[in-house]
Amino acid sequence: MDRGELEANGKKIFWACGNAWVLSGLALTLKELPADYMERPFYEDLFKRLAKRMASFQQPNGVWNISLLDPAAYPPAESNATGLLAFALAYGVNSGLLPRHEFEPIVRKAWAGLNAVCLQPDFRIGWSEGSTAKPIKTYQQDSFSEWAAGAFLLAASEVIKLPAKN
Repeated sequence: MDRGELEANGKKIFWACGNAWVLSGLALTLKELPADYMERPFYEDLFKRLAKRMASFQQPNGVWNISLLDPAAYPPAESNATGLLAFALAYGVNSGLLPRHEFEPIVRKAWAGLNAVCLQPDFRIGWSEGSTAKPIKTYQQDSFSEWAAGAFLLAASEVIKLPAKN
């Protein structure tokens, strides 16, 4: 997401949640588009290019931060974006749109991050930015929302389809 605003580090704001909504929306659209739909190649290409770019912003702990270009300026995780990105990337692997050898490790790392960082002892999903129209810095580990729970379950619906690890 770019609204012409700048982060504290002087870089443009590219919001993980906004980008995650687009990538997961493309995944859901591709699930429904017939294989012979004339415009399908356009959407597949867009999905692949955005997936590759979003994967490059994954943090070492497996999650994505609110700001893709200034992750240090925000709390250490954002569960909505991470869940939606894990879902979309897992769908890409499972459908054959994304190379398994390249993207399955990213998906598994995202799923591990969701469980280790975002899933709380009471089974709520923390680090949720909630319902907002732009990046915010006031959420915390105990910030919960239905959006985060939904994104977590959506990710689970595709991650479970990955082959079992040996």
